[in-house]
Amino acid sequence: MAVSASLGGIVKRREDPRLVTGTGRFTDDVRLDGCLHAVFVRSTMAHARITGVDIQAAAHVPGVAGIFLARDLQLKPQEFPSLDLMARPPLAAEVVRFVGDAIAVVVAETPGQATDAAAAVVVDYSPLALPSFMRPRGTTSRRRSCLAPTTTPSPAPRWWCAAGS
Repeated sequence: MAVSASLGGIVKRREDPRLVTGTGRFTDDVRLDGCLHAVFVRSTMAHARITGVDIQAAAHVPGVAGIFLARDLQLKPQEFPSLDLMARPPLAAEVVRFVGDAIAVVVAETPGQATDAAAAVVVDYSPLALPSFMRPRGTTSRRRSCLAPTTTPSPAPRWWCAAGS
């Protein structure tokens, strides 16, 4: 393929006809014997302390092979050389820092069973104050909060974007 074709030109892909007509296979179409499926339980709060996680009902969903929390897996925080101030655990153990933060992982025989079990996990939260850069301008809350309390403040919260920028 010529460079000009990839920069704004039409690029004919060999796999498109079979995928579009239903004769091809996507990764999700591959079925392996004994393969299990994982679904994450994610935070519904933007910033909160996790006060409890009840997995009892989820453990009784048919097909569930396991439900794992941070304490079960003992995973180290993900660290990125350029973002070392923002290292965070793969599964939240004590505090969630954004909506969608992973709290637990449910493993089951089918995707549907894993989804049903994940929906049965009950997470109790104690809301924390939003960090100043997440609050609307003009908010007068005097409660201070930090998403990563072990780090020094980042210059990012000082940046503001005007409409249309």
